[in-house]
Amino acid sequence: MTTAEHEPQQEPPARTGDPTIDEALSSLQDLDGEPVANHHARLAHVHEVLHGALHPDR
Repeated sequence: MTTAEHEPQQEPPARTGDPTIDEALSSLQDLDGEPVANHHARLAHVHEVLHGALHPDR
Protein backbone atom coordinates (compact mmCIF):
# COMPACT_ATOMS: atom_id res chain seq x y z
CA MET A 1 0.00 0.00 0.00
CA THR A 2 1.12 3.51 -0.69
CA THR A 3 1.23 6.35 1.79
CA ALA A 4 -1.66 8.05 0.01
CA GLU A 5 -3.88 5.06 0.77
CA HIS A 6 -3.29 5.55 4.50
CA GLU A 7 -3.91 9.29 4.58
CA PRO A 8 -7.41 10.36 5.62
CA GLN A 9 -9.37 12.20 2.97
CA GLN A 10 -9.72 15.87 3.84
CA GLU A 11 -13.09 17.31 3.13
CA PRO A 12 -13.30 20.96 2.17
CA PRO A 13 -14.29 23.22 5.03
CA ALA A 14 -17.96 24.02 5.36
CA ARG A 15 -19.02 27.19 3.60
CA THR A 16 -20.44 29.87 5.85
CA GLY A 17 -21.59 32.26 3.16
CA ASP A 18 -19.19 34.93 4.43
CA PRO A 19 -16.25 35.07 2.01
CA THR A 20 -13.85 36.44 4.63
CA ILE A 21 -14.59 33.61 7.06
CA ASP A 22 -14.58 30.99 4.30
CA GLU A 23 -11.16 32.19 3.12
CA ALA A 24 -9.76 32.16 6.66
CA LEU A 25 -11.03 28.63 7.31
CA SER A 26 -9.74 27.43 3.94
CA SER A 27 -6.29 28.70 4.87
CA LEU A 28 -6.13 25.95 7.49
CA GLN A 29 -6.63 23.11 4.99
CA ASP A 30 -2.92 22.30 4.73
CA LEU A 31 -2.06 22.98 8.37
CA ASP A 32 -1.21 19.30 8.96
CA GLY A 33 1.62 19.56 6.46
CA GLU A 34 3.13 22.64 8.08
CA PRO A 35 5.75 22.62 10.84
CA VAL A 36 4.19 23.08 14.27
CA ALA A 37 6.19 26.28 14.64
CA ASN A 38 3.98 27.84 11.93
CA HIS A 39 0.67 26.77 13.48
CA HIS A 40 0.36 29.60 16.00
CA ALA A 41 0.60 32.39 13.44
CA ARG A 42 -1.94 30.77 11.14
CA LEU A 43 -4.38 29.94 13.92
CA ALA A 44 -4.01 33.42 15.40
CA HIS A 45 -4.88 34.94 12.03
CA VAL A 46 -8.05 32.84 11.76
CA HIS A 47 -8.94 33.73 15.33
CA GLU A 48 -8.65 37.44 14.51
CA VAL A 49 -10.85 37.04 11.42
CA LEU A 50 -13.51 35.13 13.35
CA HIS A 51 -13.38 37.54 16.29
CA GLY A 52 -13.78 40.47 13.92
CA ALA A 53 -16.78 38.83 12.27
CA LEU A 54 -18.45 38.10 15.59
CA HIS A 55 -17.64 41.48 17.15
CA PRO A 56 -17.56 43.99 14.28
CA ASP A 57 -18.03 46.93 16.63
CA ARG A 58 -14.74 46.30 18.46
